[in-house]
Amino acid sequence: MFTVDWRPNALAGLAAVWTTANDRAAVNAAADAIDRLLAANPLAHGIPVCEGLYAIEVPPLRALFEVDAAANVVTVVSINRLP
Repeated sequence: MFTVDWRPNALAGLAAVWTTANDRAAVNAAADAIDRLLAANPLAHGIPVCEGLYAIEVPPLRALFEVDAAANVVTVVSINRLP
């Protein structure tokens, strides 16, 4: 299991999506799923974006994250609404 750490910028992005969402329950469910999937196995659920940066998409959210495999830590660096 990995520890999932959300940077303040990611939390602010999540809050911005949530406050403008028509379906806040869907945003909550997606954020919970992202947290759960990244804790279980981040590299299996991530799409490489560039060296050391991955993306995960759980509609209506897309999160960018980094993985420190040696420390078993995933850091969510940003989150936004999928187009």
